[in-house]
This record gives sequence, structure tokens and C-alpha cells, in this order.
Amino acid sequence: VRTANDSRCPHDVECVWAGDAEVMFEFTVAREKPQALTLTFAQPTMPLGGRWIHLIALERGAAPAATIRIDDAPAAPGG
Repeated sequence: VRTANDSRCPHDVECVWAGDAEVMFEFTVAREKPQALTLTFAQPTMPLGGRWIHLIALERGAAPAATIRIDDAPAAPGG
């Protein structure tokens, strides 16, 4: 849906803290109300309707593309 916060260190700067980014998603199961989901690099994995969703990467810029992975196994996430 959008990137709410992005305090990541720029590529060309050496930072004491790498920063974080907060990425907001919407998950919709057929004919159900959308559910909000927020992932960060500090907390990149969450359960999602019997699955796990992982924030893998986030590009930089005004409307950055996010790379995610969804695991079908309902077991604990593997990273």
C-alpha cells in the first residue's frame, strides 16, 4: 500500500545505525474485508492467514517497490 517511514541510511553515507523502514500492506481473502499488515526490517516476518509473509527488500525513492516472500507452511518462519 505504502511506505510509512523510511529512516534507512543512504547508500553513500556511513551511519552509526542502519535505520529501518515501515511498509504497509493490505491482504484480502476472497469476499472478506481487507486486513492491514505492517512489516519493518526490525520485524520482517509475520503470520498471514495460515502462512508467513517476509519483507525481503525495499527499493529507495518516492514510491519504492517492496520484495516479499510468502511461505505456505503454517510452521514457524525460517527467516
